[in-house]
Amino acid sequence: MSLVTTAASTLVGRLATDGWEQVTRLVGTWWRRVRPEQAEGVEADLAETRESLAAGSDPQELVAEWRGQLKGLLRSDPQLAEELRALVQELQPEQLQQETGGTRIEMRAEASGHGTVYQAGRDQHINGR
Repeated sequence: MSLVTTAASTLVGRLATDGWEQVTRLVGTWWRRVRPEQAEGVEADLAETRESLAAGSDPQELVAEWRGQLKGLLRSDPQLAEELRALVQELQPEQLQQETGGTRIEMRAEASGHGTVYQAGRDQHINGR
């Protein structure tokens, strides 16, 4: 998985959690430093993404939007890749880093038709439908 895809997935995933305010602060602060003229728009985009998630929008569509935004940023300044990588590390849930010893876990699943996919980084309990 590319850095941009990982960053977009992490960002959208974290915006769907109780830690969304921290994510907004971290991303906003970083963006203000690297592209101050775009920071207000990005902060508005973060809020819109959070609202879209709460309204039940498809997270993958939101990830694709952020992937495009981040890809454009890195295309205009490839040297920001290391800073983006560090930001992704900051956005990772602390508990996940502690439980896995800092190891990165990547999961990918795809279902077509009426398929169902269940993924978990730890315990998972599924009750019948």
